[in-house]
Amino acid sequence: MIKLLLVDDNKIVREGIKDLFSEETSVELLAEASSGLEAIEMLKTISPDVIVMDISMPELDGLETLSIIKKQYPEIQILMLSMFNNRGYVEEAFAAGATGYLLKNSHSNVLFQAVVSVYSGMYFIDPDIQSEENTFSGRLH
Repeated sequence: MIKLLLVDDNKIVREGIKDLFSEETSVELLAEASSGLEAIEMLKTISPDVIVMDISMPELDGLETLSIIKKQYPEIQILMLSMFNNRGYVEEAFAAGATGYLLKNSHSNVLFQAVVSVYSGMYFIDPDIQSEENTFSGRLH
């Protein structure tokens, strides 16, 4: 079972994702956080396999939170969730240690596929972002 932490400042987004995974027996949503600071604090008491995290959050944005988490917990796979379909954000996320990047307007089955991929040691990039120029596919080292 994949243990998941969901981090997004938008409660409606968190509720929607929580509903998507409620029927999925291979994923357990351990907790949800409304900020990067809250997520970092939660990691003192929970051990998720995968974190699904929004890029755009107040106080400590997703990219800053990603950097902090990867330094302290390098074994956790992080899937960035964003409304930004921008190569610059994608590159920045992967450079900071993300193992996946998914657009918020993706279909629910793509979200599940992304979680399973990063958990399995594969990089994942939203199919709507991929182009011949992107080289973010393949196995993690």
